[in-house]
Amino acid sequence: MIRATVGGAFRVDLDSTPVSGYRWRLRELPDGIELVDADFTPASNARLGAGGIQHFELRAAVAGRFSLTFTLERSWEATAVDSRVVDVEVS
Repeated sequence: MIRATVGGAFRVDLDSTPVSGYRWRLRELPDGIELVDADFTPASNARLGAGGIQHFELRAAVAGRFSLTFTLERSWEATAVDSRVVDVEVS
């Protein structure tokens, strides 16, 4: 569970290997949560084609409990190969 404050930013980090074509995608934003930025940081000892961390920076506008669903998928395929649910409590 991630804990955040109203108006505050929080981050979700997921292991990723985007050169494989797979990227994490935030399926749907609940009302009161805003996506601020998304980026990727390669591993520090990364060789060409190695993985890293995909970051999602979000901001909470209202208090409450939220579930964020991320799916690992290729843009040209209809089925995701993995999914993660991240619970967020905003006070």
